[in-house]
Amino acid sequence: MLNTQIQTSTFKGSKYGSFPVRWKFPGDKTPSRQHLPEITGDARKTITHSLCYYGFPQNIDKKIDKLPSQEELNNLTSLGQHYISFTVYILKQMLAVGAIKPETAWMLFNWDFNNIQNQGVNKNNFEYMRNCFMLKVRSFVQESDLTQGKALVMFEFWARAGSAGLEKYEEYPQFKKELEFNPKEIEDSQLEEEYKKALWLEMRLMEDQVGIKGLNEELSIFEDGYGNDYGEYNPEKNKITATINMFNRRKIIYEPKSIDSTIKAEIGHWMFRFLNIRTPRMGWSIHRVVTELADRSNFHAILNGNLEDRSPQAKVFKTGGYYFTSRHKDSSFNNQEERFPTFPEEHPTKRAPLKDLTEEHVAAEYFDRLIRIKLFSQKGLLHLAPKPSSKAKVAIARKQLYRKIVLYISLLDLEGKIKNFSDLQKAIKKIDPEKIEEYYLNWREKAIKAFEQILRDGEETVEVKKNAAKAIGHLGNSSSLPTLLQGLEYYSQFNWDEDSMRIVKSIIEAIGFIENETAVAAIEKQLNNAEASVRSAAAKTLIKLKNLKKGSSEYKELYAYTLIIGKTSFDNCVKLGEQALSAMEKGLKDNNSYIRALAALTIIKIKKLESETDEYQKLIAYHLIQKREYKEAQKLGRNILPALKEEIKHNPYFINCEGVVPLLKKTIPPEKLSLLDERLNLFSLSNTRAAIAGVMINVRKLKPGTAEYKRLYAYILIDRWEEKKPSTQEVKNLGNDAIYALKSALNDSYAFRVEAAVNLLLEINREEAIQILEDHLLNGCGEKKSIVAKALKKARNTKKGSEEERRLTAFQLIEGLAVDSQRTIKRLQKLGKAAVPALRDTIQNSPGQYSVMRYASILKSIEKTSRYNLF
Repeated sequence: MLNTQIQTSTFKGSKYGSFPVRWKFPGDKTPSRQHLPEITGDARKTITHSLCYYGFPQNIDKKIDKLPSQEELNNLTSLGQHYISFTVYILKQMLAVGAIKPETAWMLFNWDFNNIQNQGVNKNNFEYMRNCFMLKVRSFVQESDLTQGKALVMFEFWARAGSAGLEKYEEYPQFKKELEFNPKEIEDSQLEEEYKKALWLEMRLMEDQVGIKGLNEELSIFEDGYGNDYGEYNPEKNKITATINMFNRRKIIYEPKSIDSTIKAEIGHWMFRFLNIRTPRMGWSIHRVVTELADRSNFHAILNGNLEDRSPQAKVFKTGGYYFTSRHKDSSFNNQEERFPTFPEEHPTKRAPLKDLTEEHVAAEYFDRLIRIKLFSQKGLLHLAPKPSSKAKVAIARKQLYRKIVLYISLLDLEGKIKNFSDLQKAIKKIDPEKIEEYYLNWREKAIKAFEQILRDGEETVEVKKNAAKAIGHLGNSSSLPTLLQGLEYYSQFNWDEDSMRIVKSIIEAIGFIENETAVAAIEKQLNNAEASVRSAAAKTLIKLKNLKKGSSEYKELYAYTLIIGKTSFDNCVKLGEQALSAMEKGLKDNNSYIRALAALTIIKIKKLESETDEYQKLIAYHLIQKREYKEAQKLGRNILPALKEEIKHNPYFINCEGVVPLLKKTIPPEKLSLLDERLNLFSLSNTRAAIAGVMINVRKLKPGTAEYKRLYAYILIDRWEEKKPSTQEVKNLGNDAIYALKSALNDSYAFRVEAAVNLLLEINREEAIQILEDHLLNGCGEKKSIVAKALKKARNTKKGSEEERRLTAFQLIEGLAVDSQRTIKRLQKLGKAAVPALRDTIQNSPGQYSVMRYASILKSIEKTSRYNLF
């Protein structure tokens, strides 16, 4: 952990008063005050900390003495505890913006607590009690001309957040209506309004401090932190989890802490959501440290009030004090100290080794401290910038620059310029105010450029690409449309790959946000996509692009695509009637047999088909196959063929299911065997290929000895090969008639079968075999290309060190990446340009997979480019 040698403090307090002399202020680590007794009671510590954080009132010791006892506070009802916790939180906000002074804050707290004691707090009077409190505040505040004579809630927003509280004030009712509120332990609905106000104002405050609006959407979901120490921001759902409560409602180890720590931390994450898209949901990463830097920086809610330079809050900002995470004694949550983000004098007297920063919050606090100390040093950032004319303006300039630095570092990370601790440390060390201002003024253009590059870059993960597309939709405009359409065309060609389809869906949604009608044709193509979620996204986007009116015929046709997930949604499709048929017909070709079956049943209901009709039987076949009721399906005869075709196409294991082979033999006529033949060479399982061949021989009633019989019989023989000693003589005896089956065996998942197939091909027809092997190397999809490459080397008698030998060696090495990655990477890099065809082939045949990132990285190093673009 970090070196935490104690430093001597020279802090004397603010003009309002000074530190307590009979009590130790929560979080204070000043050596000369360590002998003082701690304030008793966790809630009492939090109250003292909150009401003094922006300055001390006169006679603070007496005020602490007169606080309600911890027993009195604990005796409040659950709703009463929540109420008084919000009172403390609201007062702290008002102190931050300078609406009230510390003396007034203490008086207002005592007035409100006495009011609770006299009247109690319950679900019937909660709103009344809060309004009484705000009216009392209003009587003590010299309010703005903007709020005089206005509604009490407007005054409240101004008093709690200053001018930022009035930003978009008229939009708050809509936000309140749309925010999904998911309480876990909040039993009382009255608190919903309290939390919604808090979230709204924290968002406005954050935007005001950073000086940028619209960097993220408004929050979508709130969930209480079921206790008093849990917070999280989920960027995928735009969901925040936080708690404003100074009581231990959960029976866990608890340390008193700042009243607003979880909500401020998570709003910090919310603000930089789209700039921090590289951050993984799980696991350690330098990107997590950058994200937590945004989190930590929001603890310093220095707003537009006249903050005293020597208040606890100003001091921690100036000296770079630590927050609660850095004071954890271990990771097991035992023996932790109080978690007040104040001004501990324990910060390191010398730089900590970067290798010691093993936890992202601790690391973020370390780098945050470096930024703040640099701001205040004589040779710091402000020293380089034009000097403000007054001390007040100097303080404001520092605060603004602090926020801009965090934005700047987030943008550097987004651009891929921060890959490790060293990069982050250098970025802070070399900070130039002019460079920061350039990034600040052009943040949107720089962010969008980075997002577009991420979509193209082969080294980026699927999750990051998906988030980049989403970010372009929120922050971009029509200038980003060409990149989005190129990405859509590239990734949609891999419609069998789940990862690629996730990216496609995000791109389509982004185009919907941009709302440029020139994209209509490209989006309409996606209505034919085999993935239901992609078709649904395409339909939603087309409704936006075409500006369709709800209830119109075309709107209903497209709306049906958005209902293709879940049985209840299909029932709604029935209500749409014939206008849902187009979406249901596309559903018959879905990757998922469950969706195909539901689509078929929906068409039957919409058309009210009779069971005796051919159309009914063709559709009910989808349902029977999905339920594996093959005996019933067999009764449908040829009407089963459309459903069979889709099942064979999308389900590689279908042929091997019990009862399927007899079904195929009895229902597929000879003239329709093409639906099996065209899939024969695409399966990697030899028993699947053999089963298909057997069905085709049986249906066609082929006689042994005919060329067609031998072509198909070869698949059956290959399936009989055993790993230790494959009996290849029978296949060899078939001669050229076995070539089709041997060629198919190159895709097999077992190495022994691929190796035997290669050797037989070369024995049967060497010249043709070499061409087959070369084609497979460049265009095939098998996983065992190293065997093919090795055989080609031998067949062509390639000289060691020649360009051809190096090229084939690259194909051999790629398979070894999963086993011995570092050694293999070095060998591939050493091969240079000779390895490029093998790497490009692997990338083209493995979209969306983790390995693509590695191949792209190797290609980049070989071709000496800054990145490897996929399109």
